[in-house]
Amino acid sequence: LFPDVRALGSTLIAQSDGSGLLDLAEKVRLWAPGEKAPAVTARALAEAADVLADADQWERATQLLERAMQASPLDLSVLEKAPAVLTRGKAYEELHDLFTDHAHTLDRKFVDEEQVRATVWQRVGKLRAEKLKNLDAAIVAYDTAVNIQPEVASVRELALLLESRGTADDKDSAADLYCLLGELVEGDESALYYARALNLKPDHPDALAQLRDTPQPALRSRTVPVDDGHGFRDVTEPRPTPHPVDQSQFAATVLQFPQGSPRPSVMPLRGSTPPPVKPSASAHGLPPP
Repeated sequence: LFPDVRALGSTLIAQSDGSGLLDLAEKVRLWAPGEKAPAVTARALAEAADVLADADQWERATQLLERAMQASPLDLSVLEKAPAVLTRGKAYEELHDLFTDHAHTLDRKFVDEEQVRATVWQRVGKLRAEKLKNLDAAIVAYDTAVNIQPEVASVRELALLLESRGTADDKDSAADLYCLLGELVEGDESALYYARALNLKPDHPDALAQLRDTPQPALRSRTVPVDDGHGFRDVTEPRPTPHPVDQSQFAATVLQFPQGSPRPSVMPLRGSTPPPVKPSASAHGLPPP
């Protein structure tokens, strides 16, 4: 069914048949089997939302995506579909509200589904940082994700955002997070994270203990995710030849690393209270978790 829906939708787009797209979306919506098959229903509603987006019906598309998430709350394919649908029309506020509301729903009703909960909060943080340009709110969302489940990507991106904001407490927290990354990854890469922590806090006891008498890994190149103001992108850089670790070499490096490592407990951010969340330019604002 769904490949046929997309093929018909493409034909209607080529014919500039907006009413045909609306009819198609409505037929797919009505076809959805409901509670008897929640996963199929969620996908059908998401496909209908995609067709509505082709017809520039962003509000209706958002409503169907919300219903899709309600039909199958743990279905990550719907979470993947939502940005593909709404970012075409730059509906970032709508996407933000959709993800944030869903994150709160998961926190209330699916406490044990830590991976999905952390993934949604990471998406909220990434959206706030890259599209809505709200650094404080992004840090709150990433911190929530990391405390639910400290996945490597979330820890790394939170550390980058804290470095970017750059208060004294932020730098201390980022150093702690780089030490956590040193525990999460395996092999030679961990030494580079400990060195990064020392670059931010030269007397960090965990980083000093780990790097004592540790040689720098002899790798010819590395892939580094860099935040260039437009989001994270991968850049390949040469790696120097081996010699004892010198923390000054790591002032501008953050490394890509493997997934699936053990997860120690994550430490809270430094400072007695979290920073206030700045409202966005829209009337919605960006609520903290």
